[in-house]
Amino acid sequence: MQTLVSIVEDHAPLRQILAEWIEQAADMTLGRTYPDAETALAHLPQNPADVVLMDINLPGQNGIE
Repeated sequence: MQTLVSIVEDHAPLRQILAEWIEQAADMTLGRTYPDAETALAHLPQNPADVVLMDINLPGQNGIE
């Protein structure tokens, strides 16, 4: 069974590295990637994931909120 993983990370190079790791994992599928919490919150209801990797130190709304 594949686990669908989305990423919320404002640092683009790190977001890309995480996405590549997930794409290489046999039991995970990359969902969507988001640069900030506001964009993620707007799109995740229409594109749900099993797991969301969330940066907690985001600009604007932080990942804990």
